[in-house]
Amino acid sequence: MPILDNVLLEAESESVCVTASDSQSTLRVTVKGTGGLRVDRPGRACVPAKIFAEILRTVPAGPVDISLNKDGTQLYVSWNEGSQSMLPSFDVDEYPVHAEPEACTNEMTINAGALLTALGHAIPVTKEDPIRPAMGCVLLDGKGTVAATDSHLLLCEDVPFNVAGQSDNDARFLLEKSDAEVLKSLLGATDRGETVTLRFDAAQGVFTFDGMTLLVRTVAQKYPDYRAVIPSGAPTMVTVGRNVLVAALRRTALSADGSGVVKLDVPAGGAALKMNAEDAAMNIKGEETVPCSVEGEAAGVGFKAGRLVEILSTLSCDRMNVLISGPRKAALLSPSEDEFENEPVKLVAMPVKVN
Repeated sequence: MPILDNVLLEAESESVCVTASDSQSTLRVTVKGTGGLRVDRPGRACVPAKIFAEILRTVPAGPVDISLNKDGTQLYVSWNEGSQSMLPSFDVDEYPVHAEPEACTNEMTINAGALLTALGHAIPVTKEDPIRPAMGCVLLDGKGTVAATDSHLLLCEDVPFNVAGQSDNDARFLLEKSDAEVLKSLLGATDRGETVTLRFDAAQGVFTFDGMTLLVRTVAQKYPDYRAVIPSGAPTMVTVGRNVLVAALRRTALSADGSGVVKLDVPAGGAALKMNAEDAAMNIKGEETVPCSVEGEAAGVGFKAGRLVEILSTLSCDRMNVLISGPRKAALLSPSEDEFENEPVKLVAMPVKVN
């Protein structure tokens, strides 16, 4: 829809609202009459989004005057004395305006900084799957978790939601990856102490914070019972430096065949684990000894290293605990006990058969 290449500008007596949409989601940003904003005459305009944004981004610091001609077909952006850009203004009535739902059955509030961090961890885990659309979503679980999975990896992060509505803390909202990336970008420019409110029903979700409103489509899909696959314990626990683990996985994976599988061999009560990968067809093999501490039994397990490395790289903890239950059971990776409170992330990695 060509009209969506534009943004809708609406100036009222004490505020200006900017609306952008891609037909699936809509963003509205409202600027109140503070910080030098002055509206001399209310009006509406619909102008090309990219060039309008680029003009405002590159003009020198100082006052900018935005005005519309009498018949509403031209918008003028002026700065300094004698500097001006002119843009076409299209029919504002053609711009689709998605109304917010009047009565939402559920409402959640969450700290902006906590949500930003959780989205940064969860988004890389999602994987678009036309057969299972939920795999391409981030789950906001009212019981206090942000989760994402691609069926091989599962990431869960404890996030303190405050929930109100008919479903109380059973409320769940699936946020599509593209919408999650937009929300993450907006939160990155927001005070981390801000409160984000999410209201949603069966058709639409509405995020509001810091003068912004993001309307997104509700994904009507059942999410997997992710809690059922999180290991509650294991006979083997490895404690290892996160950066050391990531670097070793990345190097060893260079020697793997197309599967990208890396095998870990853990001795009972040892001070190091062995990591290896092989491409037999190309006569390539890589081995690495990784310093760590081991509690419990000897164990071995194989992982696909590529996405695991990508996701571990988003974390900030110094040390990781790796719980291993055997070559055919999921392993659990999380920050060490003394760091988990500040970064409450659980990463479940499904095993891969290794010859």
